Amino acid sequence: MTNFKRRGAAALAVVLLAAPVTGGQTVPARDTLRFFGTWRLVSDTQTGMMIYDSLGNMAAQVMPNRARRKYAAAEPTPEEAKDAITGYLAYFGTYSVDEQGRIITHHR
Repeated sequence: MTNFKRRGAAALAVVLLAAPVTGGQTVPARDTLRFFGTWRLVSDTQTGMMIYDSLGNMAAQVMPNRARRKYAAAEPTPEEAKDAITGYLAYFGTYSVDEQGRIITHHR
């Protein structure tokens, strides 16, 4: 590979890696300053974690509450593996807070 092609590939990699960072919010939203942090979801049916930062970015992971199964072999079968991840939910994006309505909206 020539030096020109290497430099072009390196420049493209830098642009692609920087793109998600430059698209994020950089100024805190007024209504997010008191809300940011890590929150644990507590429920009879689900457990999870939600993370909110002061710039309005968020991430969530939620899993149904259920007993952990023991597999007959060292590795689960395809059916057992599918059952283990069914119901798992994870996403990220931004969020907004409606303090009057007491509503948090996730923008995935």
